[in-house]
Amino acid sequence: MFQEVGESEFRIIEHSGFYFGFAFGIVQMITFYCVDTLAPNFSGPLLPVFGFMVGYATNWFALKLIFRPIHPTRVCCCVVQGAFLKRQDQVSEKFSELNVELFCNAKNLWEEMMFGRLREEFGELVKRNTRRFTDVTIGKGAGAVKMVFGADAYARMREKIAQNLVNELPRCVPVSYEYQDKALEVEATVCKAMKGLPPDEFEGVLHPVFEEDEIKLIVVGGCLGALVGFAQYILLFSGGI
Repeated sequence: MFQEVGESEFRIIEHSGFYFGFAFGIVQMITFYCVDTLAPNFSGPLLPVFGFMVGYATNWFALKLIFRPIHPTRVCCCVVQGAFLKRQDQVSEKFSELNVELFCNAKNLWEEMMFGRLREEFGELVKRNTRRFTDVTIGKGAGAVKMVFGADAYARMREKIAQNLVNELPRCVPVSYEYQDKALEVEATVCKAMKGLPPDEFEGVLHPVFEEDEIKLIVVGGCLGALVGFAQYILLFSGGI
């Protein structure tokens, strides 16, 4: 979901690797030169360490640009806001579309009720209401039915009708999935509600969903930076190994 909803933001992370990496690389170069001059023994091991720091910091800054600042903030002559929050309308549309496609659709809801953890409770609910509906439908004729067929036969009939309905639901309900999705208008409702959220609430709804992926991105950036730093160490000091 993050990859589809945050596609534009992933491009920011990709591009930030060049811009931030270049800026941090200059700092690394100056630091390496100073350390290599003053303490040559530490200059080699410094490369993978600094590489991890650069990779980690690059992705961290990129992610901050995505979600901060939450509200439009004037900086000098321009107004800045987190890239993700700037796209609130587009993100709301994509998120609501994926929400219906993957989770909140009639098919998923019905399958959870009919086959999920609480299927027995759902079955009892259906049967209880079916028995009540049978009584209402027969109405005052229930007394005559019981008199002719017996109270036990009437009770068995009610139970059989209720059980047959539960058994037939998995075959009957799927026919109406498309209609239910249109009638419920989940996508339109969620989209409208999300578009109307103030920036801080909008950020609070979606940002926690992505936090686990954020940590992975930052750590992966640090590890890749450390590998690059180690490669630099090998290239620069291979003659002494």
